[in-house]
Amino acid sequence: MRTLFLAAFIALPATSGTFTVISVPDANYVSGTTLLNISDPLQSIVTLESQAALSVSFFSGTQPLPMDVNQVGDAWATWGVPPANEIANPIVVAPDDPTVHDIVLVFNKRLITFGMEVEPDDTTANTHKITATFFLGSVAVGSIQKTVSGNGGAVLFASTGTTFDSVEVASDIRFAAARLRYLAATLAPTSLGGTLTGKTGPQNGRLWSFTITNPGPGATLSAQATSFTLTQTSGAACTPVVNGPKFPVALGDIAAAGSAPLNVTIDFTGCAGTAKFRLSVPLTANSGAATGNIVRMNEFR
Repeated sequence: MRTLFLAAFIALPATSGTFTVISVPDANYVSGTTLLNISDPLQSIVTLESQAALSVSFFSGTQPLPMDVNQVGDAWATWGVPPANEIANPIVVAPDDPTVHDIVLVFNKRLITFGMEVEPDDTTANTHKITATFFLGSVAVGSIQKTVSGNGGAVLFASTGTTFDSVEVASDIRFAAARLRYLAATLAPTSLGGTLTGKTGPQNGRLWSFTITNPGPGATLSAQATSFTLTQTSGAACTPVVNGPKFPVALGDIAAAGSAPLNVTIDFTGCAGTAKFRLSVPLTANSGAATGNIVRMNEFR
């Protein structure tokens, strides 16, 4: 279970933009998002929902969480009505285990908007606090807490304005979710580059240091150095061996005008000091939309 927040609304430092709560499914919210249609047969059990470009996986802690697919008016008793809700009888998903009341939704891509309607499994007059915390990696970017009735009191938990890749929803009781809507994050175009900044160490363990750069204007997400190739261009033939790290190498996210280090250890045993090599280090990020290549000619060891 991740750490949850106790205030009604908490805006935390975000990676981009401002965390903004959407209170009701109004026309702007509905028209500006895509509905993740739950098309599984009623009473089926799923651990993810997928449609077109988005997949949502359900977890309890680190374990996939089986979720029941039901419909309001059938296996789920009540919901709500517009304008607080999109429709009165949606398809819902709820934990198959009635003791589970903390769910993590993990997306296969970063989103800028996400929302879902939620109702606790309690048709008495009691109300229950439900908290939705939005994360980018392990960093919380914002949180929403509402007090919700399970007797026709389903409410929307939705936000927009900053990127995130998972949402944790927690309460003191089992709950159902419906009408999952999203808008994927888009990134400004950018590219990757880099420089060779230093060479140190003995012949059998030369450390070549690089600075990988993102000139902008957009950020680079999940940047990688995909390979490291040395091709000899002069001198007595020899075969340098890359001792580490193993490629591809994850460089993480790099902000516009930011940089990340890359250090590579090479064994040049058998290579004369006058041997020269062509270096190539291809770079990629943003699921292949941002690329680059470090190319250096006639490098000595």
